[in-house]
Parts: sequence; structure tokens; C-alpha cells
Amino acid sequence: AAGSDSDPLGRTSPRWRLLGFQNSDPRTDLRTGRLALECLVYFAERYPDAALRMVREAQADGVDYPFAVASINVTHHLARFLGLACDGESCAAPRRV
Repeated sequence: AAGSDSDPLGRTSPRWRLLGFQNSDPRTDLRTGRLALECLVYFAERYPDAALRMVREAQADGVDYPFAVASINVTHHLARFLGLACDGESCAAPRRV
């Protein structure tokens, strides 16, 4: 059926917001680069049931977090913590764990 949830998403679509992006164009949320997108795609492809469950939980009443944006932010913070990403003018050295 045209426009069904199983159809591929285009570059812009209102359905991107259902996945937890802030706008109909997901590129606006990917300010931190490609790593966050690759991690999100990997998670969705490798663990589709868990990813779908998390997206649905994020859409539930009383829950206030956009799944995709939250995932992007977590990836960005981990990359900074591990010294894989720069923030502004400085790059932190990898931290010893």
C-alpha cells in the first residue's frame, strides 16, 4: 500500500519524527558526523526487535525522549569520552579505564 509504514523513507518524511528525529529531515539532527548514524543503523539492523521496542517505548505516553536524537547524543558523548571526537577547538586524549 502506498504510504504504508513498510515503505522506505525518503530524504524527508514526517515518519522520521516517529523514529525520534526532531524534524522531517533527519540530516538536521546529525550535526556530530557520520559515526552516530552508523551506530544507529547498526543497532537497528543487528537488533531490530530491541530497536523497535525502544522506539515504541519512546513514543509511549508520559515518556519524553526522541529515540534517534537520544541515540545520537549518547554516541557523541561516548566518542568524546573515548577521544574519538573533538568538541570545538580541543580534543581530549583517550581516557584510561
